[in-house]
Order: sequence, then structure tokens, then C-alpha cells
Amino acid sequence: MKAIYLSSALLVLCFAILGCGSGSSTNCDPTAISVFPNNVTITLPSGDNAQQFGTTVIVPAGCTPPTESASSFTWTTSDPVDVPITSTGFATCVNKTPSNVIVTATLSGVTQQGVSGTVSLTGTASITCQ
Repeated sequence: MKAIYLSSALLVLCFAILGCGSGSSTNCDPTAISVFPNNVTITLPSGDNAQQFGTTVIVPAGCTPPTESASSFTWTTSDPVDVPITSTGFATCVNKTPSNVIVTATLSGVTQQGVSGTVSLTGTASITCQ
């Protein structure tokens, strides 16, 4: 009888301390996007009136971020006439802008634990053409 109680106690202790195969693991789903460089000013006229933007996918500490190419994102600017941007994040100052132009990178189709379907993650930076 002591052996049954001892076995039961060890089993309860195993579940309490170790989870004993409960399947729990670190959630490494992407949580955000960082766009860099964050704040760019280009003085026109200039021979170099363009800026390549890039992204970093943010994941919880201890996780390795996925490698996404710039073309995996949808790139837009708040002023597509004066600062158009390519599908790879290359923005060009065509004209001077009265204020900062927001550069947005969106990654669609991201799966996250506990979310039904997929979500889109968005990050922003700014560029001023003066």
C-alpha cells in the first residue's frame, strides 16, 4: 500500500514540477516589426536622394527571429508622389516634403499562438526630403 501512495505522490510531483510531457514550449511567434533606419533626412538636390529601408522581425527573448527578405513585406509611404517606395523598401526623394513622410512595412499571413487565422504585423519609420 505504501508503494501505491509513494508512486502516486511521485507522479503528482512530476506533473507539478516538470509538466511531464504537457507539451509546453516557448512561444516564438513574431510579435512586431522594427523598420530601420528609423529617421532619415535627405537634402535635395543631391546625387544620393534615396534610402534603402530594412526590417527586423521581433520575437520573444531567447527565440531566433525568422529571416524575411525585404520583398516579403508590403512597403508604402504616406506620400507616394514625393517619396515613392519599391517592393524591396527602396525609397526615393523626388520632391521636397513639408514634414516627415511615414514609411510602413507590413508582413501579412503571420501565425500567432492562440489566434485563429493569421495576423499582419506593421512597423514604421520616417523620411524627410528637404
